Amino acid sequence: MDARLRNRNLRDLGGLRTSTGFVVAPGRFFRSSNPWRFDAEERRALAALNLRSIVDLRTTAELSPSSHDAVSLGVQVFHLPLFESARPNWIAPADRSPHAAASRYFEMLGDGFPTLATVVTRVAQPERSPFLIACAAGRDRTGIVVACLLDLLDVMEVSIGADYARSGWFDEQSGWSHPETVFELLRLLRHHHGSTRRMLTSFGVAEDVIEGFRRSLLVSETKAPSEGRDHFYPPPLSQLLAYPVEYAAWFKRDLDALDPDLASQLWRLESFPLATQRAAVEMFLSYACTPTNMYSIELGRAGLLETPPRVVRDHLAHAVRTTINLSDEWELRRLLEILCFVDVDMARGFASAAAVASDPEIAEAGEDTLWFLATLD
Repeated sequence: MDARLRNRNLRDLGGLRTSTGFVVAPGRFFRSSNPWRFDAEERRALAALNLRSIVDLRTTAELSPSSHDAVSLGVQVFHLPLFESARPNWIAPADRSPHAAASRYFEMLGDGFPTLATVVTRVAQPERSPFLIACAAGRDRTGIVVACLLDLLDVMEVSIGADYARSGWFDEQSGWSHPETVFELLRLLRHHHGSTRRMLTSFGVAEDVIEGFRRSLLVSETKAPSEGRDHFYPPPLSQLLAYPVEYAAWFKRDLDALDPDLASQLWRLESFPLATQRAAVEMFLSYACTPTNMYSIELGRAGLLETPPRVVRDHLAHAVRTTINLSDEWELRRLLEILCFVDVDMARGFASAAAVASDPEIAEAGEDTLWFLATLD
């Protein structure tokens, strides 16, 4: 996908795996920030996706005179506000913890149940795919609706949460998109309604519409190679730390040595001393780049994903210098995998330097990463 679109928080949800052995078909289901704010070049890149419809979740008050200029975007537009007025506790909330955010999301979803039902009914029709779900930043309202749609497709919860977290790297100013927010939202949904499917049928969505939606978006894995990032997503850190394995105990010991509250407060890491922030990023990167132990790698990756993006970016370069042996092929490969997710420009820089190294294994690692990055452009 064009890098200009990724900078707009636009991404293809194709390639995400389901618990039933299928994957979401590439090129059919997209999410984004407000496409009417794209410049001319970004609109041309958007046109190359061959969208047939856009679902706009913004309120009526947010629409500008140029909004829903279907001719300029060349698609059918459905203006379906998730809600028309925000509750007072949604605006500049004091408690930004993942559980508090999930409670606010569940209230938004409660106001938007009819909207979600209409979205499924509209996009289930084959002539409306490929489609794009969008709001203002493409994080909160879009995140809620996309999480429900992916859950309806049986996409694995860890992938739903990790996809949501990717929006935090786009819109850092308004808060961090913690995957635990989506996990808690889905727990609340299941506690109150049983499942996304039951919730939708209770609002009048027919079973054949739901099955049509699933048939239009799910394909066998052999027919839909993933974009290459789905394998990166680890389970939540809290889940990894709960397993009775020595690697989890070591990780928790090292984390507690930095601060006993850190394991449950990663989303607040920006408020910790700079020395603690730097040490945490170094620790996570060290675990994530362990050459061979997958459990240690997942612990480190989960730590990085659940750390506010600004903290990671502020300390990542220093952490690379102090913790990574760039002459070790496997440490380098693990590092490049992480950088492809958190900082594409840094990934390209390290990969370009590696590609001209005299060591053929280091050069191969660099070349492999440059090839992968080219597939994303």
